[in-house]
Amino acid sequence: MNDLGRGQSDDQVTDELMQDQEQFFNQFAFSLEIFDPLDRCIPSEDDDQTQKCYNMKDILVQLPSLQGSTLNQPMSNSLRTILHQLFQKELQKCNRIAELCVNEAKEMGGSAEADLAKKFQEDERIKAYHRILKFFLENELLDDAQQRSEQFRLFIKSTLKMIGTASTFRQMSQQGQQMYVYIQSMFIARNQQNYVGLVKCMINLQNMIDEFKVRSQ
Repeated sequence: MNDLGRGQSDDQVTDELMQDQEQFFNQFAFSLEIFDPLDRCIPSEDDDQTQKCYNMKDILVQLPSLQGSTLNQPMSNSLRTILHQLFQKELQKCNRIAELCVNEAKEMGGSAEADLAKKFQEDERIKAYHRILKFFLENELLDDAQQRSEQFRLFIKSTLKMIGTASTFRQMSQQGQQMYVYIQSMFIARNQQNYVGLVKCMINLQNMIDEFKVRSQ
């Protein structure tokens, strides 16, 4: 039942709406702050009505926070390109660390697999990049933060697997060692996002496997 149905006249309803609107505008106006970055005075009837810099900082700090998904400022294409380049530089450094650990595993053999896997996972550069991706993901600062984080997780997983494979290099047959060369090249090409090189390695590896099959017949 509407207000008129409960016995209120049009004038009463209009008066109540006007009072509600007046109360809203009064509260809204009262919540506004006058701020001049140069801290100049804007006098009122009694005193200066502007907020000074030090007061404004306190007010801003005490404001309730908003999640990144609630307030999202899109990034320009140029800034996004710069950020992507920074990500790529960090990832390249992580790739070099991974390659060094894989090469060490190949030289040192199976006895060093566990130590090299731990060394890779606890490397400060690897941990730092993981923290960066986690920060962007948890604060929802990039639309592809989830994808970047998942790609880095797979990179760590594939590196640990490659360390394990490299540590058995000395125990491999001659054919196995020849195949390993292509597998390691594929690992490097994939991490460097060199997809042309990756496809070439895959083709060469498949040709080698087919050749081994023909010889074994």
